[in-house]
Amino acid sequence: IPNQIWSMNEGKTPLMKLAVEFQLEQALRYKGNETHDWARRKLDFLIKHSEINARDISGQTALMLATQHRFIEVAKVLLEKGALPDIKDKSGKTALDYAIQGGHTALVKLLMN
Repeated sequence: IPNQIWSMNEGKTPLMKLAVEFQLEQALRYKGNETHDWARRKLDFLIKHSEINARDISGQTALMLATQHRFIEVAKVLLEKGALPDIKDKSGKTALDYAIQGGHTALVKLLMN
Protein backbone atom coordinates (compact mmCIF):
# COMPACT_ATOMS: atom_id res chain seq x y z
CA ILE A 1 0.00 0.00 0.00
CA PRO A 2 1.57 3.31 -1.02
CA ASN A 3 2.45 5.84 1.66
CA GLN A 4 0.17 8.37 -0.03
CA ILE A 5 -2.81 6.18 0.83
CA TRP A 6 -1.54 5.46 4.34
CA SER A 7 -0.64 9.06 5.12
CA MET A 8 -3.09 10.34 7.66
CA ASN A 9 -3.05 13.37 9.95
CA GLU A 10 -0.09 15.71 9.58
CA GLY A 11 1.31 13.39 6.93
CA LYS A 12 2.26 10.71 9.46
CA THR A 13 2.43 7.19 8.06
CA PRO A 14 1.56 4.07 10.09
CA LEU A 15 5.32 3.46 10.45
CA MET A 16 5.77 6.92 11.98
CA LYS A 17 2.88 6.31 14.35
CA LEU A 18 4.24 2.92 15.38
CA ALA A 19 7.73 4.35 15.93
CA VAL A 20 6.44 6.41 18.85
CA GLU A 21 4.36 3.73 20.58
CA PHE A 22 5.66 3.15 24.08
CA GLN A 23 4.50 -0.49 24.06
CA LEU A 24 6.58 -1.22 20.96
CA GLU A 25 9.75 0.21 22.54
CA GLN A 26 9.14 -1.79 25.71
CA ALA A 27 8.50 -5.01 23.80
CA LEU A 28 11.67 -4.63 21.72
CA ARG A 29 13.75 -4.43 24.91
CA TYR A 30 12.95 -8.01 25.91
CA LYS A 31 14.62 -10.09 23.24
CA GLY A 32 13.82 -13.76 23.03
CA ASN A 33 10.21 -13.67 24.16
CA GLU A 34 6.87 -13.71 22.37
CA THR A 35 6.17 -10.03 22.87
CA HIS A 36 9.52 -9.02 21.38
CA ASP A 37 9.01 -11.30 18.40
CA TRP A 38 5.51 -9.91 17.79
CA ALA A 39 6.74 -6.31 18.02
CA ARG A 40 9.63 -6.98 15.68
CA ARG A 41 7.34 -8.65 13.11
CA LYS A 42 4.93 -5.73 13.26
CA LEU A 43 7.72 -3.19 12.79
CA ASP A 44 9.38 -5.22 10.04
CA PHE A 45 6.04 -5.49 8.20
CA LEU A 46 5.48 -1.73 8.21
CA ILE A 47 9.06 -1.06 7.17
CA LYS A 48 8.71 -3.48 4.28
CA HIS A 49 5.47 -1.90 3.09
CA SER A 50 6.33 1.76 3.44
CA GLU A 51 9.07 4.24 2.69
CA ILE A 52 11.33 4.14 5.74
CA ASN A 53 12.54 7.69 5.16
CA ALA A 54 9.11 9.20 4.41
CA ARG A 55 8.56 12.64 5.91
CA ASP A 56 5.55 14.18 7.58
CA ILE A 57 4.42 17.77 6.94
CA SER A 58 7.21 19.12 9.18
CA GLY A 59 9.81 17.04 7.35
CA GLN A 60 10.31 14.55 10.18
CA THR A 61 11.00 10.86 9.63
CA ALA A 62 10.14 7.83 11.78
CA LEU A 63 13.76 7.85 13.02
CA MET A 64 13.47 11.47 14.15
CA LEU A 65 10.21 10.75 15.94
CA ALA A 66 11.62 7.69 17.70
CA THR A 67 14.68 9.72 18.71
CA GLN A 68 12.55 12.51 20.14
CA HIS A 69 10.72 9.92 22.25
CA ARG A 70 14.09 8.43 23.34
CA PHE A 71 13.16 5.05 21.83
CA ILE A 72 16.58 3.53 21.22
CA GLU A 73 15.33 0.03 20.36
CA VAL A 74 13.03 1.39 17.64
CA ALA A 75 15.86 3.59 16.36
CA LYS A 76 18.19 0.58 16.19
CA VAL A 77 15.73 -1.35 14.01
CA LEU A 78 15.06 1.64 11.77
CA LEU A 79 18.78 2.22 11.24
CA GLU A 80 19.38 -1.49 10.62
CA LYS A 81 16.66 -1.42 7.96
CA GLY A 82 18.03 1.63 6.16
CA ALA A 83 16.73 4.76 7.87
CA LEU A 84 18.99 7.68 7.02
CA PRO A 85 20.15 9.57 10.12
CA ASP A 86 21.33 12.66 8.23
CA ILE A 87 17.97 13.75 6.80
CA LYS A 88 17.01 17.25 7.94
CA ASP A 89 13.49 18.31 8.80
CA LYS A 90 12.02 21.71 7.91
CA SER A 91 13.72 23.28 10.93
CA GLY A 92 17.10 21.97 9.72
CA LYS A 93 17.46 19.35 12.48
CA THR A 94 18.51 15.71 12.09
CA ALA A 95 17.79 12.74 14.35
CA LEU A 96 21.23 13.32 15.90
CA ASP A 97 20.31 16.92 16.69
CA TYR A 98 17.20 15.71 18.52
CA ALA A 99 19.21 13.11 20.46
CA ILE A 100 21.73 15.77 21.52
CA GLN A 101 18.96 18.22 22.40
CA GLY A 102 17.26 15.53 24.52
CA GLY A 103 20.50 14.58 26.27
CA HIS A 104 20.21 10.91 25.30
CA THR A 105 23.84 9.76 25.24
CA ALA A 106 23.14 6.22 24.03
CA LEU A 107 21.09 7.50 21.09
CA VAL A 108 23.79 10.05 20.24
CA LYS A 109 26.37 7.25 20.13
CA LEU A 110 24.09 5.05 18.02
CA LEU A 111 23.41 7.82 15.51
CA MET A 112 27.07 8.78 15.24
CA ASN A 113 28.11 5.23 14.25
